[in-house]
Amino acid sequence: MADSQNIPEIIIAGPVDREKIDSILRHTDWLVCPSREDPMPTVAAEAMLYGIPCLISDAAGTADYIKNGIDGIVFPCGNITCLTEMMEKCIRGEFNQKQMGRNARKIFEKYFSMEAFEKRFMDLVEDIDF
Repeated sequence: MADSQNIPEIIIAGPVDREKIDSILRHTDWLVCPSREDPMPTVAAEAMLYGIPCLISDAAGTADYIKNGIDGIVFPCGNITCLTEMMEKCIRGEFNQKQMGRNARKIFEKYFSMEAFEKRFMDLVEDIDF
């Protein structure tokens, strides 16, 4: 972490409130989620809400929704070399970050929005045999 303190583009915010989260996400180009085990990281869904593409490990449940290179980047969990290479490509602009962000927003709307939740919930309720 000491090395990252000298890089102004890297911000380690620590615990923040909801307002600060919104502010951070409004100024974020990529979300890096290198989780080793996480069934559904909320942070990735929130990034997609803001149209931010994710660079995410395949151990995170959200990776199942991402088409690699289309809506975000999925890398093998624990593969530091691959993560480093993908981060370097993101920084160099080798991916169409804006288009990936638009595609990520579509994932949010389809699977994680309140409307999507309500529809899935109502479908379940309608399938119940009383």
